[in-house]
Amino acid sequence: MIPIGESKVGGNPDLTDDMEWPLWKDYDMTFIAQINLADCPVNMSLPQEGLLSFFYAAKAMYEDDDFYNDPHTCRVIYIDSERLSNISRRINPNHLTDSEIMKPNKILYEEGISLPTAESAYLKSLGLGWNGNRDQY
Repeated sequence: MIPIGESKVGGNPDLTDDMEWPLWKDYDMTFIAQINLADCPVNMSLPQEGLLSFFYAAKAMYEDDDFYNDPHTCRVIYIDSERLSNISRRINPNHLTDSEIMKPNKILYEEGISLPTAESAYLKSLGLGWNGNRDQY
């Protein structure tokens, strides 16, 4: 079992009691991950403490045509360090099926360098991706 407040992917999120489960339209959002910022490298442009929780409207992706091109189909919740003592493990809503709930996995941080592939959309947006011309690459 992953302790409350730890970084993880999937499972049930750790939220404060006063937080409502995130919705997109009438769809319960799927919990994706939570990151305990105290575990992250200090040179990131993020607060050094607190919890970031990520949700996505996975069920709506298959049922609602408005899903596509709507940036509100994902949600990030920040719980600051002062409220971390008030979090508890929340159970996923009954409306979500097993295929819409990710299995819990602990996140382990490892120092290293990670580069996007040459075909990366991010690199292409910067004009740096592979264009098939070896001379320009």
